[in-house]
Amino acid sequence: MRIIRFAKLRYIIPGFALFVVLWILVRRNRTPKPMPFSESVKDPHYTTSIRFMSLGDFGVTECERKKAHHECEGRIQASVAAAMDQTSRGFMPHFILSLGDGFYPYGVKDIDDDQLYYSFDKAYNLPNINDLEWKITIGDHDHCGNVSALLAYGRGERGKRHLLPRSSFNFPNPYYHRSFTINPTSNKKFHLIVTDSVALEGNQVMGGERRFASRLNETYAGEHAADAHWDWLESILMKITSTVGPKIIMVVGHRPVLSRCDRGRKESENRVSHKLANILEKYGVSLYMHGHDHIMQHHTKDGVEHFGNGVGGFNVHRISPTLWPTDFDHQAVKQFTARAHGFAMHEIDNSGMTIRFVKVPEPDEVSNSLMELYKFKIPFS
Repeated sequence: MRIIRFAKLRYIIPGFALFVVLWILVRRNRTPKPMPFSESVKDPHYTTSIRFMSLGDFGVTECERKKAHHECEGRIQASVAAAMDQTSRGFMPHFILSLGDGFYPYGVKDIDDDQLYYSFDKAYNLPNINDLEWKITIGDHDHCGNVSALLAYGRGERGKRHLLPRSSFNFPNPYYHRSFTINPTSNKKFHLIVTDSVALEGNQVMGGERRFASRLNETYAGEHAADAHWDWLESILMKITSTVGPKIIMVVGHRPVLSRCDRGRKESENRVSHKLANILEKYGVSLYMHGHDHIMQHHTKDGVEHFGNGVGGFNVHRISPTLWPTDFDHQAVKQFTARAHGFAMHEIDNSGMTIRFVKVPEPDEVSNSLMELYKFKIPFS
């Protein structure tokens, strides 16, 4: 009997050891499971004002390092980051708002991807901004990679190396809502609604017309994801607009609703644009902010202010003389366009939100001064 037991142990012990090793490997290389796709959270009260910076289409450093795209220039991302750091000394922002496309050209593979280290952590590890929280919007280039890994990073999971605090990359879900109280006595509210442009497109597509179609994950960008997202967006806007009191409602998405950028479009983007424009008008949204198009711009349509700011790192696009979609051209008022790299500054106080567009000198420019190109004020309603 003893001989038989020892014989069994000879197989059991190595088998158990093999199981432990495999379990560790799976845990280390696992693809994180997706979280619920939406959430609504109240942020702390702000007594006097809320200040933040926004930028989109910035994550090019690792892209250039790997020579993955000829238009990725890490020095431009570095120049914009340095300007944001310089501005923060006096502006003292509470957070940074990403407008998507932080990881060119095809997102990240996992939480150990060098993209996260070089195009985010190292790029923004600067003394005045390295402790700031980034509120993340996902772009179409980001969607080409592992969205689950980005969500895991947004929950504080980290790989082999990182420099910024675990709280810096705030990406709890592909779309989410944050509400802020400006002044507890006046009960003025700022609502930030971050959307996922690629997910919204999921039920607006007809065969063969979708950008990066072969690279997208059905879980995050398919028809069911789109149905849930559109339902959530209307329900959250309905809830916000039913509340009493002065408010500013800012909806954020990677792609534009309307734009004067000269670039290619898919018909599915056109359908999303028209549907989203109707929803923004229906619920009295104050402003829509986007990246994707690499110019600075501001247009007004049906009482909604539209701002484009996809100029954080990737090469800039040309400005078009006509508006996209073309049937919006006679309905929208052009306020401002500029072909420059930079970022936007946002300050919300008791009188409303002030937005400033800041131009950053190009690497080969003689001047090294920052320049405010445009300023606009949106009141509470």
